[in-house]
Amino acid sequence: MIESPVLQELKAEWTREAVREDKRRTIVDFLVARFGPEAEEIATQLETIADDARLKELVKSAAYCADLPSFRKELAG
Repeated sequence: MIESPVLQELKAEWTREAVREDKRRTIVDFLVARFGPEAEEIATQLETIADDARLKELVKSAAYCADLPSFRKELAG
């Protein structure tokens, strides 16, 4: 099957968005595992972040932050 360039670009964008969504879910999963279910509320704030590098930084921060307020500060920064 021949795919048009437009379809190829759409597929690439969907793939990039799937990777970003996976990073967002990983962040929330880390925070919930470390600090409890109240960390689920962070998911809404993460939805607005589309920068892959920023999400990668936040994954690391979720793994190492001292507490949930520290992560919120990093998220706001």
